[in-house]
Amino acid sequence: MNARTLLKQSIPPIFVPFLRNIYNWTQEKLTGTSNEMKYVKDGWSYLEKHPEVRGYNVADWIETCKKSLLAYKEISGRTDPLVPFGQDLTSDDAIIDHNRMMLLGYSMMLASRGSDCVSILDWGGALGHLYYIARAMLPERTRIDFHCKDVPLVAEHGSRYVGDISFCADESCLARSYDLVMAHASLYYSEDWQEVFSGLAKSSHGYLLLTRIPFVTGVPSYVCLERLYRFHYNVEALCWVLNRMDFLNEAKRLGLELVREFITGQAYKIPGAPEQPVFRGFLFRTDNPQKSQQKRPKLS
Repeated sequence: MNARTLLKQSIPPIFVPFLRNIYNWTQEKLTGTSNEMKYVKDGWSYLEKHPEVRGYNVADWIETCKKSLLAYKEISGRTDPLVPFGQDLTSDDAIIDHNRMMLLGYSMMLASRGSDCVSILDWGGALGHLYYIARAMLPERTRIDFHCKDVPLVAEHGSRYVGDISFCADESCLARSYDLVMAHASLYYSEDWQEVFSGLAKSSHGYLLLTRIPFVTGVPSYVCLERLYRFHYNVEALCWVLNRMDFLNEAKRLGLELVREFITGQAYKIPGAPEQPVFRGFLFRTDNPQKSQQKRPKLS
């Protein structure tokens, strides 16, 4: 048990929110950054007055991606639990990471079933670290045609330095079809998430996995400012917290068949938000879904 875990277990739960608020307040005063998420009433127009919110197309994010890539490469060659960052295996973080690795493996196995080759598009896939999960999970004989779409700085770095993976910085990757299309913790960063959802569905001629997305059930979708400094990501980005039923209605409009819904385990608190989100994932079966798409209803 590491010192951080021991400290967390020694603090009475009633004091945790109070101590977390003190920590966040102190960090913001000393560094100008905050670990707290922010409920954004203005929606996406918030960006017009806050140019400092630059999202993921920043050099610091590449450094984070490079560390993740090395961690995933390392665990892919072992037979112990797929926990990429060496956490205590009894910790919540380790269990959450292992849960999402199993979710990814399940989806990849379904997409590749009965074939010696599987094509995968990872939308928002950083430097392609999930390729190594596919390599670890799928039979050795299975050839993996892995494509990764991300922001320009990341895609450029991947194209120059990462082998075995094709990188793309725009929507040209949607011009072809794949056995499995994944958007893993990425769809909710798109302002027009329905348009992206539609493009991903059209490119998937097998399975579509949309996962690690924050959802609410009792209030409409809303926007928040995601701050990830606590994970050592020097990133702030606007994102959606989506209404689960709106999301499923969009999937129905696109002609998708729900295979399984997942709880992915992440959680964060958004002060002042009308409802706190639960992170979920959805695996859909696709069969050339553009043939059955209905007209999107107008927003009231």
